[in-house]
Amino acid sequence: MKKYIVGLAVVPFVLMGCTATDSGSEPGATKTAAKNRTDPVAVAVGKPFTIGKHRLDAGWKLAYQQYLGAKVTGTVTNTSKKTSTAIFTIKFLKATTVVGNMSCVSNELEPGQSQAIECLNGVAGDVNLKGKYDKVTAEADF
Repeated sequence: MKKYIVGLAVVPFVLMGCTATDSGSEPGATKTAAKNRTDPVAVAVGKPFTIGKHRLDAGWKLAYQQYLGAKVTGTVTNTSKKTSTAIFTIKFLKATTVVGNMSCVSNELEPGQSQAIECLNGVAGDVNLKGKYDKVTAEADF
């Protein structure tokens, strides 16, 4: 029981801070979530971005599979000096309506480790999002 309590006490400290780097903007430009680390930041499909201690690497894709709907696939990398788990959301919006809400969770990653990740859509339906959104954001989940 003590192991679980200690583990839960550490989790909030692992994901502190939220910065997003969008290499599609000016070189070296970094976007920082202003007051709240869970504030959404604009990202571009396929461009790398960083949320907290993890980077979704260049080349990530919005995919569609019949009967299962939309999902995001790519590679996530732990950019910190400590072991941690990536937990974030990528939202696809049409004006103010969320048309895709991808939940992304990695396994525990050592510093510098990468893994393939598949983020599943929480918006119901067999929906192909291609051409149905005008904005994409990413944010830490907690």
